[in-house]
Amino acid sequence: MATDNNLPQTSQPLVDQNGNLTYPWVNFLANLLGSTGVGGDVQSIALGIVSPFTFKATQAGKLVVELGGGTAAVALSRDGGSTFYTLPGQIFPMRNQDLAQISFTAGATATFWPD
Repeated sequence: MATDNNLPQTSQPLVDQNGNLTYPWVNFLANLLGSTGVGGDVQSIALGIVSPFTFKATQAGKLVVELGGGTAAVALSRDGGSTFYTLPGQIFPMRNQDLAQISFTAGATATFWPD
């Protein structure tokens, strides 16, 4: 059996009979990723009152935009803001330094989920 910060013993199987990672490996990988700064807390984004609002990702993750009752659009840029592409949907994969321009009239909310 592994401790929280140690590599599981070589006798411990990586996966169980159903193909799922075993607990010691899940625990080890979760601690490893947590200690490297990958992921992080979900960030609620204050859109303010002026539309459009531009959000800049500081790491890879997913931007979730709930449009509320007003008309809204989301456009993404991967070139520092020179070109924005309007995309359909509510969940947008983002890379570090991507920009999202959120246009809204009322009731829109946004949340960033780091990878």
